[in-house]
Amino acid sequence: MKITRSRLLTVTPLILAAVSNGAAAQEAASASSLLIQNAQTVNADTAQGATTIPLQITIPDDGTYVFSAPAISGIQLIVGGQSLFGSSVSSSDETVKALMSMTAGTFDVEVSGEGLTLAALADVTANLLGMPEASIVSIASTGETSVSSSFSARVASSSVADAVTDATASTSVLTEVSTASTNVRTTATSEAAVVNNIITVPSPGDNDRENVGGILRNTIRDAITVAIANDPVSGGGGGTVVVGDGEAQSSMLSPPTGVTLIEAVEIVGGATDEGVVASSGQTMFGAVMDPTTYDAVVVTIEPSGRTETVDVGPTTGQFAFRLFPEDLATGAASVSVMGVDSADATIATAPVTYDYTSGVVADGLTVALSRLTYGPTVDLYSRVRGMGFENYVNEQLSPGSIRDAAFDAMDVDQLVEDLTNSFSGMQRREMAHRIAWAAYSDKQLQEVMGDFWSNHFFASTKNTRIYLQNVIDRQYYRDNAFGDFEDLLLYSARSPLMSQFLDNDQSRVGNINENYGREILELHTVGVDGGYGDEDVIAVSRIFTGWLYERTNPNEDTLAQEFAFTFESDRHDTDDKLIPFLNTTITGRTGAAGVQEGEELIAMLADDPRTHEYVCGKIVQRFVADVPPAEFVEICTTTWADTDGDMREVLRDILLAPAYLEGAADRGTKSKTPYEYSIAVMRALGVDIEPSDGFGIFRRFENISTDGGYDALTFGLPTGLDEVGDAWTNSASMLGVYREATEVAELTNTYDIDLGAMTEEAGLETAEEVAAFLLTIATADDYTLEEYEAMVTVLKGEDGIFEPLTSNESSAFEQAGGLMIVLPSFYIQ
Repeated sequence: MKITRSRLLTVTPLILAAVSNGAAAQEAASASSLLIQNAQTVNADTAQGATTIPLQITIPDDGTYVFSAPAISGIQLIVGGQSLFGSSVSSSDETVKALMSMTAGTFDVEVSGEGLTLAALADVTANLLGMPEASIVSIASTGETSVSSSFSARVASSSVADAVTDATASTSVLTEVSTASTNVRTTATSEAAVVNNIITVPSPGDNDRENVGGILRNTIRDAITVAIANDPVSGGGGGTVVVGDGEAQSSMLSPPTGVTLIEAVEIVGGATDEGVVASSGQTMFGAVMDPTTYDAVVVTIEPSGRTETVDVGPTTGQFAFRLFPEDLATGAASVSVMGVDSADATIATAPVTYDYTSGVVADGLTVALSRLTYGPTVDLYSRVRGMGFENYVNEQLSPGSIRDAAFDAMDVDQLVEDLTNSFSGMQRREMAHRIAWAAYSDKQLQEVMGDFWSNHFFASTKNTRIYLQNVIDRQYYRDNAFGDFEDLLLYSARSPLMSQFLDNDQSRVGNINENYGREILELHTVGVDGGYGDEDVIAVSRIFTGWLYERTNPNEDTLAQEFAFTFESDRHDTDDKLIPFLNTTITGRTGAAGVQEGEELIAMLADDPRTHEYVCGKIVQRFVADVPPAEFVEICTTTWADTDGDMREVLRDILLAPAYLEGAADRGTKSKTPYEYSIAVMRALGVDIEPSDGFGIFRRFENISTDGGYDALTFGLPTGLDEVGDAWTNSASMLGVYREATEVAELTNTYDIDLGAMTEEAGLETAEEVAAFLLTIATADDYTLEEYEAMVTVLKGEDGIFEPLTSNESSAFEQAGGLMIVLPSFYIQ
């Protein structure tokens, strides 16, 4: 519905009517106030043939009041002798609105129309501009005394009315209605009444900029809130303006619902109850009471001096804007919002100002969505926001309690069933399997930590047919992500994949290979600075002689070869092994007992404080910062020692440490690896892939990772793939991931991407709301002013208009999706 709007001069009634384009609009632009006044005189004095109901209302304060009726009703309205709209009947369902600047006092009201009934009268509403509408019938039909502020509530009890009147004195609104005086008289319609559909826009004077939004008196607001309930005519309701529907939420993703407006324009969400906003930036949400009058809001932020005009949702009346770090540079910001008409600069509410202070809002949301998962989704954002960071961490650390029904129904294991004896085929399937787990499982922390162990104990296929073990080992690290470190270390030492990768299968008594003996010390336990020397490496290598593997399906030539650990005592060095840096000697053993030497050494290494220090540094690097802060390494090592290497408790103490929320929540210290980036693209865009469609459909996301240089199945170094951002923020890597990722945003049908449906479901109508929504999901709510402005521009397109509910904006959403995944803040973890 499009209603032409105008600005009021005191005591001059101006009409807001549904005016068609063309000749009528041109006539509207040239009509004079005198013509309207003459038409009003004719209409009031000579009209005949209609039913008229006289009423009487009392206006408590000076202000601008709105009277409304359906255009199809043909109702005439005269207030205080001024004709506000005439008897023209439109076939549309638009609403005729009349704005009248009124001074406090009592006014006679006449409502006229052919065959006028109370039901038709109920469609006539009145309100102080910007305040809730109330039916004239609901206020006046019973003759009861009503108490309201700008017709916002009705009190059926005179004793309550008297109490409020006494408490608020002249600020209360008493509307008296005399139904006994209702009579019928004949009137005649006049062609001149059509002029009442014409609008004049006088130049406003300096004294004509009163607070047209209106403010509920604090004493009334605090004393009583009464809603019209079970009204036989109006059907109840009334009394308040409620933004959105459903339960009230605390969310930075979409506007809070169930909010009662008390101003013509308000900021209704974003800050804490104490007025604190995140120093890293905060999306603020607001609403106007009358979006048919105010289709935009001017936001002015001090001391930064930034001014922004944002759209108002035509259906919801909601709007959004963003406070950025530069707005909060002094630690505080004053924000003024003013509702305006984008087509008429003379129409505006009085500015409403809010003061905020900046601080780190330590709710853990940004941390949870950028470090503990492979990226936010709409559902995950809302869920973590609702349950809180600590509860989310505790839930994720108990994956057995997570009902992952939707993921289980996908049956992703079908991707790696019946693997053939082909490396390329295995690689495609294994990568699809990993991607599916990371993208779709709700057990996100388990998947992240499983990936950590898989990379810490890195091994890949090297000149062998040991393909399937890549899948088996990755599943073990996934299932035991929060297990005991000694068990994890022992499993890696027994893995056929590790044995062939580090050549332990080539090692035997009298002809040892030192590769595994060196790497278990340097990479898996005490670290390169652990104090060991060549003599220690040789002794450790001798201990692991005889640790081999054997094929368990020798007669299946067409299927992937399967292997299992075996100990061959005839290849084992049975002499004692002196290990100087551990200050110990491992007693040599013969026969099957020889395997116990390696198990004894693994237990010693797992319990060594140098191992704790080294591995904790890598865990902290993964979850906190590329340069591990010493305080978190200490938390990790202390808990490790106290719990004998229980990784569940180690992670719990790191993630729930107060310093984690206070420090790590300020992102920018890490970036995504190409693999993490590829999964984040899937989750941010809402990519929907069914494993039943085959592993090939995952290929593009595998390419995003491998084109960026991250290929866990072919990487040749035992160090594993780098975790630090410097390794993946060079131009070659980033060009590789962007080339593939941007094509994903264009393949909306292939991957069932529908950003429009996502934002519509969230109840968003404006480009600013949608930009905040998409960027919050993409960046875990940490993005820049330039990125926000770019997203708004893309959404509005060349014509500068974003109309997702009334036109096809698929192109705008595709471009927005493409922009979203190449923003620098999206790459930051």
